[in-house]
Amino acid sequence: RPAPADFSAVRQVGRWRVDGYSAYCPRDTVFTVGSHAIETPMALRHRQDEARVLRHIMPTVRAPLPQLLARARAARDDAHGGRITFSPKVFIPLTMLCRDRCGYCTFAQPPARLTAPYLSADEVLAIARAGAAAGCHEALFTLGEGPEDRYPIAAEWLAAHGHSSTVDYLAAMCQLVLEETGLLPHANAGALSAADLATLRRVAPSQGMMIESLRDDLECHRGAPDKAPARRLATLEAAGELGIAFTTGILVGIGEGLADRIS
Repeated sequence: RPAPADFSAVRQVGRWRVDGYSAYCPRDTVFTVGSHAIETPMALRHRQDEARVLRHIMPTVRAPLPQLLARARAARDDAHGGRITFSPKVFIPLTMLCRDRCGYCTFAQPPARLTAPYLSADEVLAIARAGAAAGCHEALFTLGEGPEDRYPIAAEWLAAHGHSSTVDYLAAMCQLVLEETGLLPHANAGALSAADLATLRRVAPSQGMMIESLRDDLECHRGAPDKAPARRLATLEAAGELGIAFTTGILVGIGEGLADRIS
């Protein structure tokens, strides 16, 4: 015989939570109020779509989280099944200078707080070799966006070392790490032109940039020209056209709302 049910336990699915003898999902997947149908959070996955037919007959109000999770599961299963992959990586902060002034950033620093505008080639290799010895497979290059446009000391350092831009130096360091350590470079250089993306594509198997938000009126981005949604979307589109393996994502809690995250 099955073990007795513990009716004192708390049951929760999505935003629905209850305990006691009613500690079970609602019996009906939908109930009507006037001319509207309200879908209930349904713990049983095989019943979560029973109300779908009503969506074509009358206005429905859906329990958002269960529906969102069901769609996410379906998208995951269709694309990847149950496969999970990961790649150990070592972080290489090529430069902590940045021309943007984001209100939440703790990465970017002014020149006065740094011993040098950029890591030297020897410093880059030392970090990469330590990562390889620890079992890493990738070298994740992190850096600010276009610091030479804001800080003369950055432009001077690049010129003194024979580089025309931060992206040019990044490409050289990606190639150096790839040749000397075998680690696969991942360039996380922010919003770039198609030409810069193509330059990095030759030495970095993958690239990335956080889309952050599609809101163009966030207070925290007032001093950050590279965080304009149109600019970042253009980078994503160019990366797709160039066939670049590209990672992205959003930031939560920087002034956006729930609708912004969903869109």
